[in-house]
Amino acid sequence: MKEKLYIIDGYGMIYKSYFAFLRSPLTNSKGQNVSALIGFFKTFFSLIQREDPKYLVVAMDAPWPTFRHDLYSEYKANREDTPQELRAQIEPIKELLQAMGVCVYEKKGFEADDIMGTLALEAKDNQWEAYILSADKDLLQMVQPGIKILRPSKGQIMVMDEEAVMADKGIRADQMIDYLALIGDSSDNIPGVAGIGPKTAVKLLSDYNDLQGIYDNLDSIKSTSQRSKLLDNKEMAFFSKKLVTIECKVPMDVHIQDSLMKAPLDQRIIEIAEQWQLNSLVKDFAKTFKREEIQVTQQQEKSLDSYQTSKVKYSLIQSEEQLIHWLKMASNALVLSLDTETDSTDSMKAQLAGISLSVKPAEACYIPVRAPQGEKVIDESILRKHLINFFKNTNSRLVGQNIKYDKKVLIRWGLDIGPIYFDTMVAAWV
Repeated sequence: MKEKLYIIDGYGMIYKSYFAFLRSPLTNSKGQNVSALIGFFKTFFSLIQREDPKYLVVAMDAPWPTFRHDLYSEYKANREDTPQELRAQIEPIKELLQAMGVCVYEKKGFEADDIMGTLALEAKDNQWEAYILSADKDLLQMVQPGIKILRPSKGQIMVMDEEAVMADKGIRADQMIDYLALIGDSSDNIPGVAGIGPKTAVKLLSDYNDLQGIYDNLDSIKSTSQRSKLLDNKEMAFFSKKLVTIECKVPMDVHIQDSLMKAPLDQRIIEIAEQWQLNSLVKDFAKTFKREEIQVTQQQEKSLDSYQTSKVKYSLIQSEEQLIHWLKMASNALVLSLDTETDSTDSMKAQLAGISLSVKPAEACYIPVRAPQGEKVIDESILRKHLINFFKNTNSRLVGQNIKYDKKVLIRWGLDIGPIYFDTMVAAWV
C-alpha cells in the first residue's frame, strides 16, 4: 500500500476561519479574538479524524517578500494589512501544531503554494499519494494522478481529482494555469487579460487547448472584441502565467519523510490552550488523538467547579403572568438564544411542542405549547400574541443552532421571529 502525505494550506485555512466569523467574532472572556484558533483546529481535527494521517505537513507563508514580488512589484499590493487580532493568533496556532507533533514549514522567498507543490511532487515521484487541504483555486493546477486537493466545504471535505476539477471548472486540471493567466486574480493583483472572464476563458481553452494555442490561432477567433483584447494584452497574459504557476522545485530543508507525525506534548498543548481560554480545544484534541489520559489542570478544575456550583435561573413558563415577567426581563438582552421542541425534523410538517429562550449562560426559560394531559400551558392565542409583540419590538441579536429550522416552524405557527444574527450550525460547517 502506498504511503500518503497530507499537506495543509496553513495560512489559507487560518484566514478562512478568521473571516468566516468577521461579523460575529468568537472571543474569550479577556475579549481576545479566537475565531482563527477555533476555526482552524475544527478543520484540522476533522481531517485527523477522517484520514488518520501518518505523514502531515502544514505549509505557511514566510513573512518576507517572495520571488514573485521581485518579478512584479505590484504583486498582492492591493491587499490590506493583516488585522492585528488575526496576526496575534498565528503564532499560537503554529505552537499548538508543533506541540501536536505536526511538521510546520515555511521558506523565505517562496509562498506556501510553492512548498505544497514541491512536497506533493516529491511524494508522487516516490510513489506516494499526496493530498492537499486547501480552498485556494490556484492549487487545482496541482491535481493529477497521485495528487488530489481536499476542499473544505460546509463542514465536509470534498476530494478534488481530475474529474471533479472538470465538473467544477469546465476545464482540465492541467489547463488551470492558462485559465488563471487569462482571467487574472484580483486578490493577488495579477492582471491577466483585461476583459476576458471565466466563461470566455473556458471557451477559448476548450477550442485551443492552452494559452499558446490561443495565440497561435488568433485569426480564427470569431469575436473581434476578444481578438483585440488578447492581442493588446499578449505580453501581460504570458507574464501572468509566470506569476500564477506554482514553483515545484523549492530548495527545501524538509522532505516527505520528515513529515512523520510525532508524539504530542500534552502539557504544552494544555498550557497554550489555557492562555487563550480554549478548554474545548483540549477536549477535542484528547478525543481526536485518543489521549484519554489527559487530565484537566487545577485552573480548569476550578473553572468546572465554579460552573457546577453556580446558581442557575431556569424557568418553566406556565402562566401569562410568568410569560409577561420573563419577556420584560429579556427585552433589553443584547443576545437572545432560541430553540424549539417539535415532533418532526421536517420543518414543513413539524408541530410545535415548546419554545426555549435564553438571555445569558445559566439563565433561560421553557414555554410549553403542548404538554401531557393535566400539565398547565398558556392558551396558544394568548402566547402567540405576546410573542409576536415581543419579537416585533426587541433589538436583541437572535442566535440558535439550525435556527432556520426553528424560524420556519414558528412562521407556520404564526410567529415571525425576525432576522437571524448567528447560527452555530452554519458556523460548524466552516
